[in-house]
Formats: sequence, C-alpha cells, structure tokens
Amino acid sequence: MRISMPKKVFYVFCPLMAMTVLLGVTVYLGLSFLNDSNTQICRLKDFQLQIEKLASWQTNMSLHPKNISLDDFQSEIQAAQKTAENIALKTH
Repeated sequence: MRISMPKKVFYVFCPLMAMTVLLGVTVYLGLSFLNDSNTQICRLKDFQLQIEKLASWQTNMSLHPKNISLDDFQSEIQAAQKTAENIALKTH
C-alpha cells in the first residue's frame, strides 16, 4: 500500500505542530507562574524592608524618644500590617 505525498507531509508535520503548540503552552504557563512568584517575592521584600524600618525606628525611639513622632511610627506599623494581610491573602 502506497501513501500519497500529501499524506506523508501531513503525517510528518502534524506531530511537529502538536509538539510546537504543546511547548508554547508550557512556556506560557511557566512564564505566568514565574511572574506570580516574582510578584510574591517583591511583596515579601517590601515587608522585610518595612520590618527593618520599624526595627530601626524602635531603636531610635528608645535612644532619642523626642525625635520620633509616634503617629509616624503607628502609620508604619499599620502599613506593615496591611502588607502582611496582602501577602496572606495572595498565598491562599
């Protein structure tokens, strides 16, 4: 039984097309997950920076209590709490 030339071309290129589409979907999903991970890492870095800032403010408040405004310190605490809530909501 002989297979015609157009069918041979189809049988060769059909699996190649399927593999190309599958690889494209895999790359797209991989980049999407990478973007989500990068966003989460940025949130964690922001939270870490806020915690470090609060720690330095706390040290400065204990050494020089009159130089630091309590309202600014409380606003930073609230910002850190909001960031922690955003991290908790995005991970679940």
